[in-house]
Amino acid sequence: MTIHKGCGVSGLSVTDGAISGVQLGDGSNVRSEMSCDILLVGIGVLPEIALAEAAGLDAGNGILTDYHYQTNDADIYAIGDNVLAEGRGDVRIESIHNAQYGAHYIAARFTDSALPQEEAPWFWSDQYDRKLQSAGLVPAPSEDVVQISRTGRKEGSLSVWSYHRGVLRSVESINDPQAYIIGKGCLEKGLSPAMDDIANPAFELKSLR
Repeated sequence: MTIHKGCGVSGLSVTDGAISGVQLGDGSNVRSEMSCDILLVGIGVLPEIALAEAAGLDAGNGILTDYHYQTNDADIYAIGDNVLAEGRGDVRIESIHNAQYGAHYIAARFTDSALPQEEAPWFWSDQYDRKLQSAGLVPAPSEDVVQISRTGRKEGSLSVWSYHRGVLRSVESINDPQAYIIGKGCLEKGLSPAMDDIANPAFELKSLR
């Protein structure tokens, strides 16, 4: 794999109605072209904060709020993918569940109702015959992070348990709903199963319930 830095896409080449190449430019007159069979475009990387800044709200890598989604303006709350809420992780959480939870949380506070139950951040995606699920926030790689792969009960199933300084931070799974559900429960209860147990294929995850 080759990573090209300091250049942008200046154009696309099309052959017989299909994309056949990507034209690269570095901001000068220098141009190069890379042939391709598939073009994958990543969008939505940067949060949209123009409206928040125009309203005088604190923003950076997202609209900044406190734990209750309140901005520095006491009359304005913010939820969704472009919000960085204090105490809810050091990254923006971009998921349907997070947006829905924020709406429920604020509605409950406004109506003096019971707050929704706190949950570990969770994500999922169906990719053909593979179901991807994850709970928690995967820690950035470092010498303090240990990731343990565990084969599931069904053929082709797998889970990855990430620990930071011995504390469970996330569980990712492929076709392994048991690992996902039990791992999510551990995160929400503040439990960190022994890493040796998780690494042991004979260990029964259901004992953690």
